[in-house]
Amino acid sequence: MTQYLAIYDQATPEQQPKLVRTWLKNEPVPFMKQLRRERPIFPTANGTYLALYEDCIEALRQPAVMSVRLYKPKMGDFMLANDLTIANWRDKGIMQAMLNPNDIPRVRAMIGRQCDAALDAAEGRIEAVNRYARKVPIRMVDEYFGFPGPHDPGKPPNDDKMIEWSYANQLDAFRNYPFNDLDNPEQIFRNSRVALAEMRDWLTIYLPRKGASLQQNPGQDDVVARMLKTRFDPALGFDGAALALNVGGLLIGAVETTQQVVVQVIDQLLKRPVQFAAARRHALADEDAAFDPYVWEALRFAPISPFMFRYVEQDYTFAKGTARAHTVPAGTTVLPLTWSAMSDERYFPRPDEFNINRTGVDTFHLGYGHHDCLGRMVATVMVPEMVKRVLRRDSLSAEGAIDFQGTPYPQSWWLRFSAGG
Repeated sequence: MTQYLAIYDQATPEQQPKLVRTWLKNEPVPFMKQLRRERPIFPTANGTYLALYEDCIEALRQPAVMSVRLYKPKMGDFMLANDLTIANWRDKGIMQAMLNPNDIPRVRAMIGRQCDAALDAAEGRIEAVNRYARKVPIRMVDEYFGFPGPHDPGKPPNDDKMIEWSYANQLDAFRNYPFNDLDNPEQIFRNSRVALAEMRDWLTIYLPRKGASLQQNPGQDDVVARMLKTRFDPALGFDGAALALNVGGLLIGAVETTQQVVVQVIDQLLKRPVQFAAARRHALADEDAAFDPYVWEALRFAPISPFMFRYVEQDYTFAKGTARAHTVPAGTTVLPLTWSAMSDERYFPRPDEFNINRTGVDTFHLGYGHHDCLGRMVATVMVPEMVKRVLRRDSLSAEGAIDFQGTPYPQSWWLRFSAGG
């Protein structure tokens, strides 16, 4: 077994951050296992990593102490970049009301229809990232959220432009930090600014157009329609700019994380023939309650990121009263290793085993605490349905490994299946 911590301790201060990034990228499971056993609170030049479940929970449940300040330069006034503010509570409450849980059956059926259309058109071979795992969420953003890509009246929306906007902002807002060490961080930031400006320009055209269409057809029912039909008291401060900001957030949050989860879950199931066969039986029978746990357990083996991150607002001691107590100073970063937490043996017994019956413990697939996923209701049906529709295809196989093309997100992956099956 590689002695990661011994290698780290012998490295120079300049070498140490790169070693950690390399191990988290290329050898995350054994590295995090060693951290849990030997150095569960791991201070580095890039921040303090937390490898145990309870320490991750401790960091993520205290937004006043462990804040999302680092998001602010990327997201501005958007709710995810604010902790415990009036705007945060207002926008989150409004958007949760608009994303009505009663829509779940409708959303799942809509996703299934879009999935089958994409797979049928592929005729047995599909580039699963761009023509499926990104395409279907974009169609959902149009049909359910009510936010189509830029287009002239009577013309089809530009889905590719929506994917471009979502990707540029996801990459910058969630991955473009020193502890991720991406190439060309300044260019990534500039790309996101261009994408935001283009999206705002389109919203200034689209939202009035949508409002006018509601005058002619008030029966339209999608999330944007609900927002435009709702009369907000001016005292709330939820004006046109706030509405546009949150409509844009629907797009940015819907695509890249979904496509990564869907692709990586299918990959994990294909690597496990026994679990794949069991999941496929439930998929073919439309037994969603039995099928969905296979998706979330598969994701535990390949989550979208090894960690989350928070800014330390004041000196804070983790694991107080224990032998591993450690004080993290104000002004630094903590990085809860949520992937590691979901393999913490005390909470996930025999973590190397695929077990669909894990209960009584939270995962971090859809965030945690004050900043858990706003679109949780949508994600909990969209992701399993997208996986299910692929598994229903006969003779499913992958052509090689997922190609990330040096980015944090899957960029290309070909799947084969029986045409018409």
